[in-house]
Amino acid sequence: MVQNRTLQVREDDEKNTCIYSGLFIDRHSGGSSCRNRRTEQQSNHTFTQPFQDEAIFSNYLNISIQNQTYADLGIVLPEKLTTDYFKALTNVLNLLGNYTQSNTGDITFYRNEPNKNELVSHNLIVLGTPKDNSLIKKLNEHLYFQYSDDFDTFISNEKLSIESDYGKSIGTAQLLFSPYNRDAVSLVLTGVDSEAVYLASTQLKSQANASIYQGDAVVVDANYRRYDYRFKKEASADEDESVLSRIISQKDAVIYGIVFVLAVVIVVLVLYFVIKRYYPTPTAKEKGGEQNDQ
Repeated sequence: MVQNRTLQVREDDEKNTCIYSGLFIDRHSGGSSCRNRRTEQQSNHTFTQPFQDEAIFSNYLNISIQNQTYADLGIVLPEKLTTDYFKALTNVLNLLGNYTQSNTGDITFYRNEPNKNELVSHNLIVLGTPKDNSLIKKLNEHLYFQYSDDFDTFISNEKLSIESDYGKSIGTAQLLFSPYNRDAVSLVLTGVDSEAVYLASTQLKSQANASIYQGDAVVVDANYRRYDYRFKKEASADEDESVLSRIISQKDAVIYGIVFVLAVVIVVLVLYFVIKRYYPTPTAKEKGGEQNDQ
């Protein structure tokens, strides 16, 4: 039986690191990538999680934990870790840590935006605002709850009408199929400010919290009103069609439509010539002769 463990977060200014009960982040500029100190294995960049059918919050632990170890996680942090961010990160790590048998697996922390190869190689957890985490700006077009063009508030979508002031006060947790690797997922905790990010994280601090959400997006406001939404029609990556596949499908539909119209035109023309040949229209002279006979 797996024993629950709490991952404590604290700063060590003398060593210029951030300690997470066996995990550490190097805070020196330029040192953006840090790994679990007890982990020696390297990522093989493949994902065989049994989560493919259910990429939703109630199943999130099956995504991020494999065989009671961390499933190749990449955590992209904001430029500066404020108190709210430390609390938010603690909530997420507590959720993960309580269901791992040992401090093993692969977790990489990034203080700067990872490169493309790094983004491909992880299940991602992205924490912050568009102003202090550049990856969130790039992910905006993929988010279910997106920011305005100025990145100063959330905008309305098909699920929720959002006034500008309200959009500035909410935090969101959004579970996406990764835009960088269709076999991986990205958990994005974001809001206009760090307090909103912390609000979103409160819904993921334990399995009891996360398991109540049957969707892939959670909204929390300053009054702790919580809203659960499901945007994926099917939570399977295989059935979450890409833009390219939809375009191809539309082109196929147009081609089939043109072929159908041409076929109808050909049939009409053939019938016209058959009728004209075998059932000719009487001429005026023939019509006159018929009248004289009468």
